[in-house]
Amino acid sequence: MSEYSKVWLTFYLPDIPIERSDLTESILFGTEEDQSFICLWFIPYLMRYKETGDPLHMLDLFKICHENRIYPPTEVMNWIGDALIKFINSEGREDIAKLLGIKSPGPGKRSPLKNRNREGMAYLHGSVMHMLVYFFSITITAAAEGLYERESAAGRPVPDISWLEEQYRKKWNKLFNDNDPSITIYDENPDKLSEFLASFPENWRARYRLK
Repeated sequence: MSEYSKVWLTFYLPDIPIERSDLTESILFGTEEDQSFICLWFIPYLMRYKETGDPLHMLDLFKICHENRIYPPTEVMNWIGDALIKFINSEGREDIAKLLGIKSPGPGKRSPLKNRNREGMAYLHGSVMHMLVYFFSITITAAAEGLYERESAAGRPVPDISWLEEQYRKKWNKLFNDNDPSITIYDENPDKLSEFLASFPENWRARYRLK
């Protein structure tokens, strides 16, 4: 399992209990409310696909769901199913990447799938920092410290604080805005926002008087 897929749930949903089973194809999450909350996180990927037409957003969502044993949304299964049926009907003559809408990189250019895991992790880092800045009115430096300390405590690889700050100032603050799905989701689920904040180290929360 890629690091991106492995940490996806813990970035946004730190306190939802997960029961894995080799006999099932899906994860059983604590309550029905938890399951509904998880499904909300599919929306950003589907929205980005509809807005840009970039199939990599659908592949990202499929990969996350599959590696975490969550049944993918109907839109993803229909998208993949349509491509596979065309591939089968062509008796294997059609190129499956082309059927999925993945463009050939061309001579001398890198595949669009290259470094996808790293880019996904960067997206998670930026999203979490934006939520901290937006919801708790802290500085970018404080948000970078919080993310760094939480991920380090969990034993997950994370760039240093100065790099996180620099990326947020140069790129992530333009990528995310106050209408970002992650903001809307937590606006409508204040209890989950409290759980999200509680996933950060206590000494960091005390330092910035966050409750």
